[in-house]
Amino acid sequence: MIIRRLIPAALLMGIVFSSMGVFCNLDRNHHDDETGSSAGVGDADLSALSISDGLLTQPFSTSTLNYTARFITAPSVTIRAFGTSLYTSIYVNNVSVLSGVLSNPIALTGGANTITVKAQYGMISKTYTITANKLYQQAYAKASNTGAGDSFGCSVAIDGNTMGGGRDRRG
Repeated sequence: MIIRRLIPAALLMGIVFSSMGVFCNLDRNHHDDETGSSAGVGDADLSALSISDGLLTQPFSTSTLNYTARFITAPSVTIRAFGTSLYTSIYVNNVSVLSGVLSNPIALTGGANTITVKAQYGMISKTYTITANKLYQQAYAKASNTGAGDSFGCSVAIDGNTMGGGRDRRG
């Protein structure tokens, strides 16, 4: 039978057959440390996390659970998270997302927005949090006597809640 010849070769490639279907372990040769222990056998960790707009204030680390994203100008963002295991489930704001696939857009309001990314393997879970700070207009400054070519705002000074603006010439 052909199936008997294929099964030993498939097992060498990391393909597992069961009554539920065919599963493929793509992470078979990855190792966590110098001891050669296999990674991704059953953990609730992420190997990477990114946001579509803005900047994370620190590089991603599996052991760091809280992040801040700054300088976001878009009305919404998407999250991309990668599980360390083929069997890690990922949820962005409680919505299931495949590893490495962009989440649905998450609408942001001005100021701080909390986004949760949960990695889960069986009963084990780990929640990463991103505080996304969306920039928004808080004030509007305008000279009382504006005119074309006035160059208002060519010099600006801010001290606490006080702002002073100047111009270099009047048109």
